[in-house]
Amino acid sequence: MKKKLLSMIVLMGIAIGIYSQTDVVVFLGNTHSGCYNSSPVTSVPQQKWEFEMPAKNCSDPIIIGDKILVNAYDKENKKGYQFALDKNTGKQIWRNDISEQLSTPTVKGDKALYGSKSNMTIALDLKTGNEIWRYTDISGMTCVPPAIIDDKAYFGTHGKEWCIVDLNNGSLIKKQIVENGICCFPSWDNKHIYFTDWAGNLHKQDIFSLADSIIYRTGKSSHVAPTIINDTGIMTNDNGLLISVNLDTGKEIWRFESRGKLWRSPSVKDNTCLIITDNSHIYGIDIKSGNIIWEVKKEGTIYTSASITNNIAYISCGDKKMYAFGIYNGEEIWHIQLHDVAGQPFIENKTLYFTSGEKVYAYK
Repeated sequence: MKKKLLSMIVLMGIAIGIYSQTDVVVFLGNTHSGCYNSSPVTSVPQQKWEFEMPAKNCSDPIIIGDKILVNAYDKENKKGYQFALDKNTGKQIWRNDISEQLSTPTVKGDKALYGSKSNMTIALDLKTGNEIWRYTDISGMTCVPPAIIDDKAYFGTHGKEWCIVDLNNGSLIKKQIVENGICCFPSWDNKHIYFTDWAGNLHKQDIFSLADSIIYRTGKSSHVAPTIINDTGIMTNDNGLLISVNLDTGKEIWRFESRGKLWRSPSVKDNTCLIITDNSHIYGIDIKSGNIIWEVKKEGTIYTSASITNNIAYISCGDKKMYAFGIYNGEEIWHIQLHDVAGQPFIENKTLYFTSGEKVYAYK
């Protein structure tokens, strides 16, 4: 049951870091920092538009140019829906009706790649929504966004497989068996790609030779790849540990024990790391020492990481509110009341784009 719940938690963002693959739009950014290249939203935003889908959302929005990509899924009737919307008006550009429940996509050029709970990875044409290819030779779900590096797509499965396919046609380049299933979506820099497995092992793969090795073992299952800051990875496990690891040597630098389980990627800006527990404790942690800077407790379960612009973090909470906090002190700046629990916001041009229930919203 826990694995099923965790596989449905999909988050997204564009990261600006030491190395950022600027030709790829990817969930949390390739380094997973959760930072957006936008001016901060410093005052209470007002609704700009909303779009209603025929079922509840199963992804967070991602913006490419003038388009927003978002998915919905009807569990009872087993029907999936993919949409491209105009980011300025919320008007529908194209729609696909499918049978699969898909992840937030990763986009490069004219291709949008989706993981699926139906044991496949699928590529769509960004302009039309038409299918380009699908890869199905796997034995488990691929329900998180794939990584895209140059002309290759990388993804793991619950069936203990790590796959690398050709971005252009979906043909297999390499498949390896991982001792434990994979639920995380990868992070990467300009030399290596990183992912964790159900046993909490941190894998490091050379993007040129494709050689893979385990460089650290957390001792408990882990559902997120490390957030990369230079040669350091900040990662979590189900025991509630936040761990700083040297990605060159695999040596642990420090660890912090939180008040709950950690199922979400740490978001990082400057020297502050933001983490959120399953029981809604939000921490600001010093990334050099692992010491607490601040702590806030909210109501209800939080299923997202923090999105960050400048010195403000945006977090959707289980009390059906979205909050803006100062990342250096944890002080609330504003909040908005919503009709349902929201996903993680995508931020561009001082506008928050997010899903909540069956709707997609833009607030500015």
